Amino acid sequence: LERASAVGPGVAVASAGTSALSAARDAAGQRLPSPPNVTLAAGPRIGASGTSLDLQVGVYVPFSIRDLRGARTRSVDAMRQGTHADVERARSDAGLRAALAWAHALEAREILAVRQATLERAEELVTLAKRRVSSGVARPSELAMASGDRAFASASVLDAEGAEVDALVELRVAIGAAPGEKLRLDGDLSLELPEAHARARAWAAENLGHNPALKAAQARASTARAEVVLAHASSGPTLSVGAMFAR
Repeated sequence: LERASAVGPGVAVASAGTSALSAARDAAGQRLPSPPNVTLAAGPRIGASGTSLDLQVGVYVPFSIRDLRGARTRSVDAMRQGTHADVERARSDAGLRAALAWAHALEAREILAVRQATLERAEELVTLAKRRVSSGVARPSELAMASGDRAFASASVLDAEGAEVDALVELRVAIGAAPGEKLRLDGDLSLELPEAHARARAWAAENLGHNPALKAAQARASTARAEVVLAHASSGPTLSVGAMFAR
């Protein structure tokens, strides 16, 4: 579960945006709503005394009337919370996927063991049927039926082997294991934990507020509210202060 939560599918995707959060926070902390504006106008000035150069240079610094800087900062903070919530949800989903894959792999292994034992029993029945038919105690149809049961048991073993391969591939993907890495399945599906079953309902009620999906939804709601405030501040009036030189 720890490995799946660290490198499982979806975790890297959810964590991709965390590296840009610090840069976004720095950009949001800028005091000016936009870079200063520089204007330049040049051209000939034609008059009675002749033609001369007409030049005008202006520099203007805009200032937002509303708290645009604060709105940007709060929006980035909400985005950071949403990103962290998405990462935690991805880790939770990866752990759940790995746990289910582990259970499926154990189940496939147990089914294969049962079907292999069934095939061994079918082989014994075929040997017994051959002896009975050769000694004249049983009819040839008994051997045919035993051979049919053996063929069905053999096909069931092949099916169980395929299911085990699928389950191991699913587990390998869930924990981010390399194709050549060996997997060892530990645990027992038949293990009973009465105390866990007794506290399941109370534990679920206690931890409902810590559910990663609920936290992610709350973070998205906070981000939406911050975006509304940012849009309101961005559309507000600005005051430009500057100077102009003309000759």
